Amino acid sequence: MKKFFFLFVLYLLLNTNVWCQIKSGIASWYGHPYHGRITANGEIFDTYNRLTAAINEKFRKKYLNKMVRIYTKIPKSKELLSVDVWINDILPSYHNRLIDLSYLAMNRLSGVSDGIIFVKIKILESVRVPCFPQLNEY
Repeated sequence: MKKFFFLFVLYLLLNTNVWCQIKSGIASWYGHPYHGRITANGEIFDTYNRLTAAINEKFRKKYLNKMVRIYTKIPKSKELLSVDVWINDILPSYHNRLIDLSYLAMNRLSGVSDGIIFVKIKILESVRVPCFPQLNEY
């Protein structure tokens, strides 16, 4: 009985988003007016040639200067797209978006024409167990 209980608890811990550090929300893209400006970590923003992003100010301590994987689901399809981006800038706290992607990153997620898309993000550094969002979570 103890072995079953231990395995059950272990299963619950490994299948929760607490360990996976997944956040979900709205993503948009930012480009030309900010192209060439200095970002929050001192890098020069290049919207057309680098896969970078700005995170909402509420999450800056956790995500700034980290590599994250952005997931999105194609509407009317089961296809899941992803792109890895470097978080190098901060959004003001009054924005209702989770993340702003560079034009290149948003283009890879096929969201440039829409302007905004629903995404899930996961930190690629310091993740304890492999965890990927399931299609039925959208």
